[in-house]
Amino acid sequence: MSKHFITLALVLFSQLPVYGASPYNQTRSLVEKWVQTKKLVAQLKADWKEENEILNQSITALEREVSSVESAMGAVDKDLTQADKEFETATQEKDSLTQFGDRLKSLLAKLEQSVISLNRRLPAGLQQSVSSMIKRIPEDPKNTKVSLSSRMVNVVGFINEVNKFNGSISVSSELRQNESGAELQVKVLYVGLAQAYFSSPDGSFAGIGLPGGEGWEWSNQPSMAPAIQQAIEIYEGSAPAAFVELPMTIR
Repeated sequence: MSKHFITLALVLFSQLPVYGASPYNQTRSLVEKWVQTKKLVAQLKADWKEENEILNQSITALEREVSSVESAMGAVDKDLTQADKEFETATQEKDSLTQFGDRLKSLLAKLEQSVISLNRRLPAGLQQSVSSMIKRIPEDPKNTKVSLSSRMVNVVGFINEVNKFNGSISVSSELRQNESGAELQVKVLYVGLAQAYFSSPDGSFAGIGLPGGEGWEWSNQPSMAPAIQQAIEIYEGSAPAAFVELPMTIR
């Protein structure tokens, strides 16, 4: 556009009369310059109109771009607000889980101590069955790398084994001391964890067992040997089913 203005200036300056030229030549020259000036003015108007349209289009495109950016920023702000809410919710859930984990650790440590205490009062055969579970209980529950889930599975496994034994009748071979201190091989009939009856093969040594605070407590009752032996034989299938009367003590 500046090129046109310079040209127009040159045209106007060129209209100044030239001394020494003929009137006809001066008139023709002025007419030619006037025509050139009109053309130049028309060209300037056309160029300005075109450039104005381009400028308006650029402004419209820029306004659309600004609107798009503002919409995008609004969406980002909305996403950030939602993200903040989700983060706050996640933080609260994490805090709740942490508190629950702390309570679970405390409860699990108490359960493990109860398991150890209960194990001391179990029959020898059952103690042997759950010995691997007892070994998996950490010595220091506050400083252990064993996960809570593994510890819980271990405790539940122990309880299941104990409940299984307590809900059934079983017979096992054990060593029991007689009144003179000699250890004799006996068979023990356990009625769950409520009571037990034992007898040596020849029936000379027999008695009853009851669960106590520090383990099973055994008392010798030789007179009960025949009934205890019969009950054991019926359980093992070496004698026909029959009604056997045995004493039961409830603690």
